[in-house]
Amino acid sequence: GLKSKHKVGSYGVDLEEFESLLEKEKLNIMKSSCVIIDEIGKMELFSHIFREIIGELLNSNQTLVGTIIYKPHPFADSIKAREDVELIKMDRNAFHDTKNKILNILKLI
Repeated sequence: GLKSKHKVGSYGVDLEEFESLLEKEKLNIMKSSCVIIDEIGKMELFSHIFREIIGELLNSNQTLVGTIIYKPHPFADSIKAREDVELIKMDRNAFHDTKNKILNILKLI
């Protein structure tokens, strides 16, 4: 029921509150050696600050582990096209194999 010009389905996005939180946490985010994001999705991508932080993380030496929107989106597609990004498609039929692969990657961090 949130009134917003930014919507995903029936959900309104409180962009001002989200960006305020990002501004408060940006320094902590950028100091972390590993950042886990759930998710880089349509709702989050309304925020230019979120996109800037993702760009900074991807261009740093930090490890970024996250979920990302599957449907086409210009910013998300640019991330997925990077040579330094490993995409792992989630598949219900291979859940345990995928989970183990992700856990093994995290153990290397």
